[in-house]
Amino acid sequence: MSPRLQPRERESFEAGLLDRLHDHLGAHPHPDGGYHFAVWAPRARAVRVAGEFAPEGRALRRSADG
Repeated sequence: MSPRLQPRERESFEAGLLDRLHDHLGAHPHPDGGYHFAVWAPRARAVRVAGEFAPEGRALRRSADG
């Protein structure tokens, strides 16, 4: 399953009806060897992720779809 929401899934999410939201939010392996990370934070100015790869935290970029 793709972590990105498809249009129908997005409609369900916005209506509060999307099951298995954990399949979309959080960190998911990406085919290129990296990770896709999604978070629901509509009023956030920034989101950072910290871990062994970047103990000080790394700012995330917003994707084109939101």
